[in-house]
Amino acid sequence: MDRNELTRMDDLNKALASLEIERCALERVPTWPWERGTLRSLIAAIVIPLLIWTIQAILQRYLAG
Repeated sequence: MDRNELTRMDDLNKALASLEIERCALERVPTWPWERGTLRSLIAAIVIPLLIWTIQAILQRYLAG
């Protein structure tokens, strides 16, 4: 560019646009084997009831006797 050799700028611009399109496509590919909401659903369905049950058992032990 400093030497004003701009004859191949169109090819360079097309190559950069192609790379940008490829980068955007790769960013949309998920890195986890499940969807984003799956972990939250798992916690809500399994971990929270177990936590509540544990708290109840501890409170029952200390308050009952």
